Amino acid sequence: MIDHIVIVGGGTSGWLTASTLLYKTHPKNNIKITLIESKDIPIIGVGESVTGKMRDTILYHDHLGDEKEFFKETGSTFKYGIKHIDWYKKGEDFISPIGSDFDNYTDFPSVDYDYVRIYHIAEKLKYESPIQNQLMLQNKLYNEEDNKKQSDCAYHIDGIKTSKYLRKKCLATNRINRIESTIKDIKLNEKGGIDSLTLEEGQTISADLFIDCTGFHRLLMNKIGAKFVSYKDNLLVNKAFVFPRPLGENETIKNYTTVTARDYGWTFDIHLQNRNGRGYVFNSDMISVDSAIEEISKCYNEKIEPLKVLNFECGRIDRFWINNVLAVGQSSQFVEPMEATALHTTVLQFNHFMNYYFNNNLNMYEDDLHNQYNTYMTNYMNNVRDFITFHYISPRNDTDFWIESSSKKRWSNELQTKMNIWKNRMPRNTDYFYKGIDMNVGNSLWLQVGMGMNIFDSEIAKRELNYYGHYDRAKQTMRDIINYSTNYLKNCKTTNEYYKNL
Repeated sequence: MIDHIVIVGGGTSGWLTASTLLYKTHPKNNIKITLIESKDIPIIGVGESVTGKMRDTILYHDHLGDEKEFFKETGSTFKYGIKHIDWYKKGEDFISPIGSDFDNYTDFPSVDYDYVRIYHIAEKLKYESPIQNQLMLQNKLYNEEDNKKQSDCAYHIDGIKTSKYLRKKCLATNRINRIESTIKDIKLNEKGGIDSLTLEEGQTISADLFIDCTGFHRLLMNKIGAKFVSYKDNLLVNKAFVFPRPLGENETIKNYTTVTARDYGWTFDIHLQNRNGRGYVFNSDMISVDSAIEEISKCYNEKIEPLKVLNFECGRIDRFWINNVLAVGQSSQFVEPMEATALHTTVLQFNHFMNYYFNNNLNMYEDDLHNQYNTYMTNYMNNVRDFITFHYISPRNDTDFWIESSSKKRWSNELQTKMNIWKNRMPRNTDYFYKGIDMNVGNSLWLQVGMGMNIFDSEIAKRELNYYGHYDRAKQTMRDIINYSTNYLKNCKTTNEYYKNL
């Protein structure tokens, strides 16, 4: 029986996990939940970009309040996508909205044949006409009633304020016991799982399931034998510094993340209601921190004074579930900040565990359960790795970083397979199945990034559309999209108007 679950580590990851436990375990089951987090340590809060998974949590977990309350207390903002600057060539940019697919309702050749995006490739058009794209370009928001229905919205959040908000709301349910302490010892049992934790005050905590949310410390996973699998051969960035600034009084609050390619990595700009979270993600083997600061100071035409320097290595652990211990969040994976995959995966991986494995009679020591879950998560993270690597397939060769990061030797076998397939036809959902498991980050996102980076062959796209009889239909659909978008946006509020009314 699983009577007691212990989450080790707070922060956004720990409290998201706690919130999911509250949402997916009924009070009548009397499962005790304990969260152990260290005494508050001053943390530098910068804007953080997340995906729609985070929004789903706020919308569906009733104990978290409503979206407006969340915005008021945390200073969060809506995010509709990403604007990429200088990735393909200096002076060029493209946008990649959070992606609703254009389903092919003729079902020929299949429902997932995204003829609208493929038409853009065929005609070498910038992907800017649909509603969400125009909302990004004009910094406007969906009408309020429509916004509630949208699945293609995400957030920009303040990590510290969001963590405190989640903590407050979860504790208000009176179903979580929070302990503020430091773990001094971990005792294993005869099966190779964790028997108990000893806190600095001497208290011993036993449980049936332990969840590691300790981030890069991997406190529990290291103890139980998990090994780190590096992605450094695929992704070169390994260091970042942050340099947030206050927003000006009438400065436009952008509803998208801006990522700009720099000499040795890329910078991000993320607008909250009162602050611009900024950072430089780069390769410290090719440029020193001091030189990187000098580079970015010139880019922004201001003296940059980083508030914090962060070291990281892209990768994952070899096993996400070992005996009675589950790793969630950065204790299990981190594939650089591009595309906001960290908290996205945090929510996804724990939801997957709760949806397909958890019940109060779960045998925590069944190897076949572990193997199935670990195979799923391993393949998922490898697909995320490939999607991020895909961003670096660029003709830029102005620095060693771009020469190296765009090299084919960075491609995994799976990515090489996709690239070979896409020399013959346009991307389809079936391309993201690996050993029978759906690993799709989002076909629309792959299409948008590949479109912006000019990876796909326009002639192949045009031949396909003509062969399937969708070319003229796509052209007419584009006219309809442009007309609808133009009329719809006339009555949309700007981002600044919306947040002022909050």
